[in-house]
Amino acid sequence: MVTFDIDKYYTCGLEETDEFTVDQFPPDFGGTRKLTLGFWFQYKLENASLGWITLYKLTSDYSENFARHPACYLSWQSSTTTTIVCNMRPNEVNYGSQVNYTFFVLDKWYFMSTDVDLDQGVTNFRILDASKTSASDESQLIAYDMTAANINFTGFSYESPDYKLLLAGDIAFHNKSCMSIWQLFMITGFTPSQQDLYLLAFCLTLISQKYAVQPYNVYQNMFDYSESQDDTLLLVNENSPWLSWSANRQSYSFI
Repeated sequence: MVTFDIDKYYTCGLEETDEFTVDQFPPDFGGTRKLTLGFWFQYKLENASLGWITLYKLTSDYSENFARHPACYLSWQSSTTTTIVCNMRPNEVNYGSQVNYTFFVLDKWYFMSTDVDLDQGVTNFRILDASKTSASDESQLIAYDMTAANINFTGFSYESPDYKLLLAGDIAFHNKSCMSIWQLFMITGFTPSQQDLYLLAFCLTLISQKYAVQPYNVYQNMFDYSESQDDTLLLVNENSPWLSWSANRQSYSFI
């Protein structure tokens, strides 16, 4: 697992991007058959003037628009509707979808998770909505859940030394930025279950995979919550990473 030191606002309308290269990825990236990416992003789109903006693009050739291994993009349609496009294109076939969603709220934070399983032929794209942390069922945190299945990964791998992970702009095609991104990570050899997803998003120790992500005290400043309502607290305190995202569930047991 590798974490990237990202805590950045990418100015709306400018061509701002960050790119990470293979030498910054986990050392077994080239041979991995499973890959997971995750990060928090703040929604900033207010009009359609920017067209498509890039959430991220993992690619071995950024000069090719559809070299998406994988990638996700957003496009503002109205004050209540945003189009999401997430693709995995390991060959000449494009796997993914373009869907209109109404859950995005200006300046609110969301967690983006993508995982790829080359052996199973599956790529999952999920977005958690942090504003739903007080819901009675933690599954309500999942605002976007799209699975691209039956993907033909024949001949595809991550072995190319030219791979780059691009954030907020893909340099050649959708290069106007408009978002904030925080706490990006990449994991090889692992794809998360739904329960794992909550743990990754809120930075708990995942014992079953024998790695740890420490809780960040900035969560207390990142989300709006009332200290008088315990059911909306994300962390009990900085030394006790017990998640209490629902009114009827004060902690989440390790799996």
